[in-house]
Amino acid sequence: MPGAPQQETMPPAASPSGAVPPSGTPRSKGPLLLVALAGGLVVLLAIAGVAVLLLTGGSGEDDKAGAGTSPAASAPPTEGGGPAPATPGGPPPSGAPAVPPSSGAPAAPPVGGAPGEQPASPPVPTAPIGPVLRGTGITYQLVQQDEGYFEGRMVLTNRTDEPMKTWKLTFRTPGADVKNIWGAKLAEGGEKVEIKNLDDAPAIPPGGTWEVQFGAAGATTTPEGCKLNGRACGF
Repeated sequence: MPGAPQQETMPPAASPSGAVPPSGTPRSKGPLLLVALAGGLVVLLAIAGVAVLLLTGGSGEDDKAGAGTSPAASAPPTEGGGPAPATPGGPPPSGAPAVPPSSGAPAAPPVGGAPGEQPASPPVPTAPIGPVLRGTGITYQLVQQDEGYFEGRMVLTNRTDEPMKTWKLTFRTPGADVKNIWGAKLAEGGEKVEIKNLDDAPAIPPGGTWEVQFGAAGATTTPEGCKLNGRACGF
């Protein structure tokens, strides 16, 4: 229309390459998709790295734990839960004595010799060969007889109500010389014999017994005039 103002239109802006984009055309979304894909890939790589670290770390600890518990390093338990038996010819187990204990057999009785002489060795046990002569609190029996030598055994019995700590036994052996004594002390030897208790011997309790054995050179004879603590033996 004549007289109406005309609107000026702005020319389209040119792109850096000199091309003019068509008006009204939407921009491409390709760059945004690429950025999203790259971000997702980074996250996946991070998760995979953490999983690898966890797996490798756990297996390493298992290996370390298993290295200290090798079946070959531990000894198999014995029946009952006790320690494994020692190897034959090897050292004894811990706590076991190196030297075996003694048999516990009683020691030989104390030995007394004639006055001024060395004590004799203990006699070899032999079966009695003579009858038992029973007296009052004492018995006598011949236990060994050889040519020019014999041995006799006396058994004392405490018939009192008190322990008998000291005692004295006297007798005669005509034609024989008493030289050796076992289980007592020979205070006087020869034909006239005096025997006393050992200084360190325990007391004979009431009803208890004590055995004495002597050896004599000469003809075999039965003790005569026997007395125990001043009282006749009764045989």
